[in-house]
Amino acid sequence: MNLPKALLISLALALISTCAGPEGRWENPDRPQETWLRDEASCRRDASDKAEREFARDQQRTPPGYSRTRTYTTSMNAYEAEKREKELFARCMTANGYVRVEQKPRTE
Repeated sequence: MNLPKALLISLALALISTCAGPEGRWENPDRPQETWLRDEASCRRDASDKAEREFARDQQRTPPGYSRTRTYTTSMNAYEAEKREKELFARCMTANGYVRVEQKPRTE
Protein backbone atom coordinates (compact mmCIF):
# COMPACT_ATOMS: atom_id res chain seq x y z
CA MET A 1 0.00 0.00 0.00
CA ASN A 2 1.76 3.08 -1.25
CA LEU A 3 -0.63 6.00 -0.74
CA PRO A 4 0.62 9.57 -0.77
CA LYS A 5 1.14 10.94 2.73
CA ALA A 6 -1.02 14.01 2.06
CA LEU A 7 -3.91 11.80 1.00
CA LEU A 8 -3.71 9.72 4.17
CA ILE A 9 -3.57 12.85 6.29
CA SER A 10 -6.59 14.26 4.46
CA LEU A 11 -8.53 11.07 5.02
CA ALA A 12 -7.61 10.99 8.70
CA LEU A 13 -8.70 14.61 9.17
CA ALA A 14 -11.94 13.95 7.33
CA LEU A 15 -12.70 10.93 9.49
CA ILE A 16 -11.89 12.84 12.67
CA SER A 17 -14.09 15.75 11.64
CA THR A 18 -17.03 13.41 11.14
CA CYS A 19 -16.73 12.41 14.78
CA ALA A 20 -17.09 15.97 16.02
CA GLY A 21 -20.50 16.69 14.48
CA PRO A 22 -23.61 17.60 16.50
CA GLU A 23 -25.04 14.09 16.15
CA GLY A 24 -26.16 13.67 19.70
CA ARG A 25 -24.82 11.10 22.09
CA TRP A 26 -25.09 7.37 22.54
CA GLU A 27 -26.65 5.92 25.69
CA ASN A 28 -27.14 2.41 27.01
CA PRO A 29 -29.39 2.06 30.05
CA ASP A 30 -28.03 -1.45 30.68
CA ARG A 31 -24.40 -0.36 31.10
CA PRO A 32 -22.82 1.93 33.67
CA GLN A 33 -22.32 5.45 32.35
CA GLU A 34 -18.59 5.17 33.14
CA THR A 35 -18.21 2.63 30.31
CA TRP A 36 -19.99 4.69 27.63
CA LEU A 37 -16.96 6.71 26.56
CA ARG A 38 -14.74 3.64 26.46
CA ASP A 39 -17.29 1.73 24.37
CA GLU A 40 -17.70 4.70 22.03
CA ALA A 41 -13.94 5.05 21.59
CA SER A 42 -13.62 1.35 20.84
CA CYS A 43 -16.36 1.48 18.20
CA ARG A 44 -14.84 4.61 16.64
CA ARG A 45 -11.41 2.99 16.48
CA ASP A 46 -12.76 -0.22 14.95
CA ALA A 47 -14.93 1.64 12.43
CA SER A 48 -12.09 3.96 11.46
CA ASP A 49 -9.64 1.08 11.01
CA LYS A 50 -12.03 -0.85 8.80
CA ALA A 51 -13.00 2.22 6.73
CA GLU A 52 -9.31 3.05 6.20
CA ARG A 53 -8.57 -0.51 5.04
CA GLU A 54 -11.48 -0.38 2.62
CA PHE A 55 -10.31 3.02 1.35
CA ALA A 56 -6.81 1.66 0.75
CA ARG A 57 -8.26 -1.34 -1.10
CA ASP A 58 -10.38 0.92 -3.29
CA GLN A 59 -7.37 3.14 -4.01
CA GLN A 60 -5.36 0.13 -5.13
CA ARG A 61 -8.01 -0.56 -7.75
CA THR A 62 -7.56 2.94 -9.18
CA PRO A 63 -5.23 3.00 -12.20
CA PRO A 64 -1.79 4.48 -11.35
CA GLY A 65 -0.54 7.85 -12.58
CA TYR A 66 -2.06 11.31 -12.61
CA SER A 67 -5.30 12.07 -14.35
CA ARG A 68 -8.43 14.02 -13.60
CA THR A 69 -10.29 10.74 -13.37
CA ARG A 70 -7.88 9.46 -10.71
CA THR A 71 -8.26 12.66 -8.68
CA TYR A 72 -12.04 12.38 -8.89
CA THR A 73 -11.94 8.68 -7.99
CA THR A 74 -9.72 9.41 -5.00
CA SER A 75 -12.14 12.08 -3.79
CA MET A 76 -15.09 9.75 -4.20
CA ASN A 77 -13.26 6.95 -2.40
CA ALA A 78 -12.54 9.32 0.51
CA TYR A 79 -16.18 10.41 0.60
CA GLU A 80 -17.36 6.80 0.63
CA ALA A 81 -14.85 6.00 3.39
CA GLU A 82 -16.33 8.78 5.54
CA LYS A 83 -19.85 7.47 5.03
CA ARG A 84 -18.73 3.91 5.70
CA GLU A 85 -16.97 4.89 8.93
CA LYS A 86 -20.15 6.53 10.24
CA GLU A 87 -22.20 3.48 9.26
CA LEU A 88 -19.78 1.04 10.90
CA PHE A 89 -19.63 3.15 14.07
CA ALA A 90 -23.42 3.33 14.36
CA ARG A 91 -23.72 -0.40 13.71
CA CYS A 92 -21.15 -1.16 16.44
CA MET A 93 -22.85 1.06 19.00
CA THR A 94 -26.27 -0.40 18.19
CA ALA A 95 -24.89 -3.94 18.43
CA ASN A 96 -23.60 -3.07 21.92
CA GLY A 97 -27.08 -1.97 23.00
CA TYR A 98 -26.65 1.79 22.62
CA VAL A 99 -29.31 4.17 21.36
CA ARG A 100 -28.51 7.55 19.83
CA VAL A 101 -30.10 10.41 21.75
CA GLU A 102 -30.41 13.71 19.93
CA GLN A 103 -29.13 16.69 21.85
CA LYS A 104 -31.26 19.78 21.86
CA PRO A 105 -29.49 23.05 21.07
CA ARG A 106 -28.98 25.36 24.02
CA THR A 107 -31.18 28.43 24.14
CA GLU A 108 -29.61 31.09 26.30
